[in-house]
Amino acid sequence: MASFQQKLMLKGSDESIDYFTKVLKDVKDKAGFSTAAAIVEALENWETTGIPSAKCEALERQGKVRSLPLALLCSADVHVRVNSSMERIKRDNTMCLVMIRNKAGKEEWLLEALIVTMEFFLNSSTLENTNVITRSDGLRCAVKELRGMSEVTISSEKPKAENKECEIKKEQNISQISRGQSCGREQSCPPTTSWRSRLVQDQEIEKTMIKAEKKVVTGCTEEKPKAENKECENKKEQNISQISGQSCGREEKCPPTTSWRSRLVQDQEIEKTMIKAEKKVVIEKKERRRGSK
Repeated sequence: MASFQQKLMLKGSDESIDYFTKVLKDVKDKAGFSTAAAIVEALENWETTGIPSAKCEALERQGKVRSLPLALLCSADVHVRVNSSMERIKRDNTMCLVMIRNKAGKEEWLLEALIVTMEFFLNSSTLENTNVITRSDGLRCAVKELRGMSEVTISSEKPKAENKECEIKKEQNISQISRGQSCGREQSCPPTTSWRSRLVQDQEIEKTMIKAEKKVVTGCTEEKPKAENKECENKKEQNISQISGQSCGREEKCPPTTSWRSRLVQDQEIEKTMIKAEKKVVIEKKERRRGSK
C-alpha cells in the first residue's frame, strides 16, 4: 500500500520533548517498530493493561511549552488507527486519573500521556514477546505473522554480540586491505596511524617504485644502442678485413692494428703499382714486336 506523511502536533517543555524522543527511540530499537506503529501499539496496550499507578514524572519536567510536529510516514490504515487511538486516550478514565494526580496542563497533556504509555509499554511483557527479524543490512523489524519466512532468523533480544563480531570482522578486513599493499612492498604501517597517513605512505611508495622502474628502463635503453653501435663497428671491421684479405692474396698483408681508412689507402696504392707494372709489360712487348719486324 502507498504510504504518505502526516504530522502529529504535540506540545510540551524541552525536557518533556527530549524524554519523549528518548523513550520512543528505545521502543523502536527494542521492538523494531516504526514511529507510527510504536505509538499505535503503545496506546492499544494501554487500553488493555493500563493501571492508575503507572509511572509519571510530569511535575519534574515543567517549563516553557513549545510545539513538536511529529512526522508519521505510514499507510492510510495506520493513520486511521493513530487518530482513533489518540481520540480514545483523551477519553480514557485511567489516563485522566494519572494526569490529574501529576497536575499535567492542557497543552502538554497529550505529550505526557504518550510518555506514560511508552514507558508502560517498554516495561510490559507484550513488548518482550514481540517477534523481531534482523535483515541482512542489520535493521531489526517486528513481524506479527511469520508465514513463509523460514529463512529469516527470529530474536527477541538485541543481537549485541553479533553486531560486535561483525564490527570486528569489518575492522580486520579494512586493516588487511589498507596494510596488505604496503606489506607487499616490504613496508608496514604502524597500527596507531590513521588511514590518511597510511594512504599517504602508500602513495609515496608507489611513486618511488615508479621512479625506480623508469630508471631501470632508461638504463636498459641507453645500454642497448651502445651495444648495437659496438656490434655495427665490429661488423664493419670484419667486412673491411675480408676486403683487405683479397688484397692480401696479392702478396700483401694489412696489419691488424691499422684502421680501415689506412687499409683502403694501402689497397689503392697497391692497385696503382700493379697497373703501372702491367703497363710497362705491355710497352715492352710492343717494343719487342717492333724490333722483330
